[in-house]
Amino acid sequence: MSTTMPAQVRPLAKPAQSSQPPQSSRSPQSSRSPQSPRSSGDTRSRILAAAVALFSEQGYAGTSVRDISERLGVTKAALYYHFPSKETILDALLEPFVRDLGRLAELTRQTPSPSPDLVIERIAEVMASAGGMLLLLVDDPSIIHRRIGEQDMLSLQRMLVRALAGPDPSEARLLRARCAIGALKAGIMSRALERATAVACSVTATGSAATATSIASSCLVTSEERREIVAAALAALGSETPVVVRPRG
Repeated sequence: MSTTMPAQVRPLAKPAQSSQPPQSSRSPQSSRSPQSPRSSGDTRSRILAAAVALFSEQGYAGTSVRDISERLGVTKAALYYHFPSKETILDALLEPFVRDLGRLAELTRQTPSPSPDLVIERIAEVMASAGGMLLLLVDDPSIIHRRIGEQDMLSLQRMLVRALAGPDPSEARLLRARCAIGALKAGIMSRALERATAVACSVTATGSAATATSIASSCLVTSEERREIVAAALAALGSETPVVVRPRG
């Protein structure tokens, strides 16, 4: 799988020092250089949080750099200092997700093959830790096709199904594996959508893009919720023994 990594931005030159003595009325916050590492990191995080909110609200294609800068209350030039384009913002958001998908693919290729329990645990971990990006993938599938590749995702899906179904699986076993993955997606995505609704209401009420940081930088489900979702997926996978479905009546 391939994705364009965010371009490195050359730091701005240090501003010339003023010969005038510092005024006592200036606060410690205002005296800090806008190019300081802490300030730069805070601004970058706010840009990503605003992008998550806007991409979720109106889609990637429907969001412009101007939209993001206006949501933050900064100029486009200030935003371009951190990200040269909207594409590099998306790259930065997707980078952790793409990296986790690569590790998941490596797991399925290990010898001996990992246990189905471990594979399901790792899939749940990747889905749950994707944060706000998972919401974008739910609402705007074109993002994953644009940055990861539809064929790459289909290939990974097949690898995961095979890893769960085991060697020389029957069609029934393959179907169970697909159901197990479906249980993970349904459990985590439903929780993600619930949380997205709550955050959207909060953003509307406060008018602040920073509220979206709670989604962009944290897990979508708690540890307890993830255990329940994993248990449901394992139940869907079941054992090798086929289930007999009796006709009604």
